[in-house]
Amino acid sequence: MTGRLKKGAAVCAEVPEGMKYFTVAAIEKTTAPDGGAGANWYRYVIDSDRSSVTGFTAGSLKEVKAHAERVADGLNARQRGAVVGWRAKKG
Repeated sequence: MTGRLKKGAAVCAEVPEGMKYFTVAAIEKTTAPDGGAGANWYRYVIDSDRSSVTGFTAGSLKEVKAHAERVADGLNARQRGAVVGWRAKKG
């Protein structure tokens, strides 16, 4: 194999183990979203070269950063073909 793709060949966007496709791009303090209660809300953005995911969660900056990194890790695992269970946070 020469390492070149034939014209029209499908390209699989697999992410090798340990490589980050999705990364946490930003975390910023914000107000509670509609229906959200409490204080200390943050908005986080997870980026890849093809898409962006925005989420909101309450907690300390350290907790929100850990949450956003877990979400990014889950997206990376899914990109590698792993089965990842998702569940909405009950508040």
